[in-house]
Amino acid sequence: MVGITRRPLNDKEKRLSRLCQNLRGDHSQVWLAGKVGVHPSTMSFWESGMSSPKQENLEKLAKFMGCDLDVLENHLELGTDLPKLSALELPIEQLLEVVRSRSTSERVLVAQAALDGLNV
Repeated sequence: MVGITRRPLNDKEKRLSRLCQNLRGDHSQVWLAGKVGVHPSTMSFWESGMSSPKQENLEKLAKFMGCDLDVLENHLELGTDLPKLSALELPIEQLLEVVRSRSTSERVLVAQAALDGLNV
């Protein structure tokens, strides 16, 4: 039986794959696909480097991330850094999604920091 040889991922595909993995944290591709508004197989293809997002899906991804489309495109195409948003710049719903997407140990650290900040 002859196996299928897959070509190596290019830089853009690698960046998209890493981005998707980072965005979903401990969650599944299905979870992230639902949050972004794309089909789960689409997310799987992005993460495996088998396809690139269409323009409308890039817009959805940028919206989910809370950044401008051109910032996301520059990151994927050129490798420019994505802006780091402070917690104060995120809407509370998005902040909660970020926290929920992290591992249990990271969520515990966030909860401890929040309680420390409240002097509880």
